[in-house]
Amino acid sequence: MLKNREILILSLAFFLIFFGYDASQQYLTTYLGSLGFSAISLIYLTFAFANLLAFIPVSRIGTKKMLLLSSIFYSLFILSVLLKNILTLVFAAFLGIMASFLWVSQTMHLLKASSPSEFGKNSGVFATMKNIGSTSGLIFSSILLAFISLEKLFLFFSIFPILAVFTLLFLKNNFKEDVRAKDLRKIVINGDIQRILVHNFVLAGFLFGFGISTLPLEITEKIGKEFIGVLSTPLYLTPILTSYVVGKLSDKLGRESFIYLAYALGIAGLLLLFYRFSFSFAMLSIILISLAFSISFVLGMPIIGDIAKGVNISCITSILWFSSCLGTSIYSFFFKNLKFELICKILAILLIASFFVILPVLRKGFKNIKIKY
Repeated sequence: MLKNREILILSLAFFLIFFGYDASQQYLTTYLGSLGFSAISLIYLTFAFANLLAFIPVSRIGTKKMLLLSSIFYSLFILSVLLKNILTLVFAAFLGIMASFLWVSQTMHLLKASSPSEFGKNSGVFATMKNIGSTSGLIFSSILLAFISLEKLFLFFSIFPILAVFTLLFLKNNFKEDVRAKDLRKIVINGDIQRILVHNFVLAGFLFGFGISTLPLEITEKIGKEFIGVLSTPLYLTPILTSYVVGKLSDKLGRESFIYLAYALGIAGLLLLFYRFSFSFAMLSIILISLAFSISFVLGMPIIGDIAKGVNISCITSILWFSSCLGTSIYSFFFKNLKFELICKILAILLIASFFVILPVLRKGFKNIKIKY
């Protein structure tokens, strides 16, 4: 009963955090202009590299305390947007660092509060709640903006991460781990972990970058900006509708079968877009790509649980988050000026290559990976 209660509180807190933050983030460039682009880039850059060491404070201070501390910074950053100066960038950098603490703490807390037989189910519950928060925040902000200014909108949504802090106070446990910095090297030199890092870098990192940056621009150019909202809907609805089912079924059928499915869906979606970019083809391909990314996200947590077996959860989480964030950053930098058809072709090739890299691990099984400490 206690474990289920912990998952519910954790999921509700992230609903509140990202109800407020994602609703605010979509207006950063509108309100701040070039400063907004700089702030977003800085958040993801510091988030990526802070993950390399995030496991140290999380494992020593504890998950509950780090969740409380990092949640506060989401509210502070939203408020700093109103300043429209260098302090906004300072808070953006701090938010990136705190985001790494938040997500490493979240994964460690969820897995420590779950039995191995429920890793997938509880991850599905969490992912569903978090995505409902993000999506409802985006919808509500669009409605609210018809009645209030952007300044008041930022003030309003800054309240929700604070509400999350009060929610997190009800967590009973403050999980810690006996982790040393040298454990990171022992994990990284493991051949199976290296394969998973490549898989995460491509499937989670590149595919996410494609969905949030390339697709909206291509929709605008080929079909019209009025279709961005309709065609972007699957990116938000698919994780809500599928996360719990995928997570729960993976406890019974294994994570490996769903990773096979994720690659098949991602490659098929990219090839469809390359073949023909019409409304119907775009909608179908976006649904397929959304499913692939949704599977990758929701299974990231239980896969860490399968690998860690209760040891060094925070350390493994840190490097996997680093690999996916680095993938998104590199995609945004190197692919932004390429033609859409070429991007689809390159991404499909990279996904196929990544599949063959991860294939030996899928055949072995995540639970059979052994790390020597």
